[in-house]
Amino acid sequence: EKALQLVGDGLRSTKALITELDISFLGHLGSMAAASQHLAHLVRQACVHLSLMVLDIRGQQCICAGTLFGSGGDAVLTPLCELMCREDNALCVLKLGENGVWAAGVSAP
Repeated sequence: EKALQLVGDGLRSTKALITELDISFLGHLGSMAAASQHLAHLVRQACVHLSLMVLDIRGQQCICAGTLFGSGGDAVLTPLCELMCREDNALCVLKLGENGVWAAGVSAP
């Protein structure tokens, strides 16, 4: 989980143009709530880059509790919604599938 925090901090501070972030199918240790918060931090830092066009967070798993999202593990939705509400964002592709009940909609792969 410390690795996610460090990567998130690096994403926020970089001057590089971030256009794609693929963090699909990560396994998280610790509690589901802690894993959700760490992933939300990473996504929040990535979302400061309005150049972000592709974000893939499919298949997140909390190793001790199974599928990360759906039962209190939905903290990542806030930064995603904040990004999508921004008129000047470049996000074209958001992959959420295999993340439990909230991502099991019509557009999930």
